[in-house]
Parts: sequence; structure tokens; C-alpha cells
Amino acid sequence: MATPAQPARAATAATVSTPSQPAQPAVPATPGSPAAIGDEIEQRLITLKRLRDKNLITEEEYQQKRREVLQKL
Repeated sequence: MATPAQPARAATAATVSTPSQPAQPAVPATPGSPAAIGDEIEQRLITLKRLRDKNLITEEEYQQKRREVLQKL
């Protein structure tokens, strides 16, 4: 007759042998969500600043594009 401890060991063994998954955010940001839009805008502003800092766009172009990006908030 099987003892009650045997099924518990089998469950424990299955749990231990299962590889752990990396932690995932509880609510991932989906495209179009406020968090995703905020991240996208932040990245665009960072890119614009880099372009200006490298003199690839003028200060006027930077300010114009910055206003356009911020209007999407």
C-alpha cells in the first residue's frame, strides 16, 4: 500500500526538475498602451538629442521635431 508521502515526493520532484522561467512583468506594455507610447516618445526624444549633439540636425530642427513628438502625449 502506498504511503501519503509518495505522491507528495512525486509532485516535489516534478517541481524541482522544471526549469525556472525568467521573471516576466505582471502586465506587459502592449503597443498603443500609455506605457508603450511613453517609452516610444522618450526614445524619440533621446534620438533627437543625440542628432542635435552630433550636429546632424540644427537647433531649430531639434526644437520643431521635439514639439511634434511632445504633442503626441
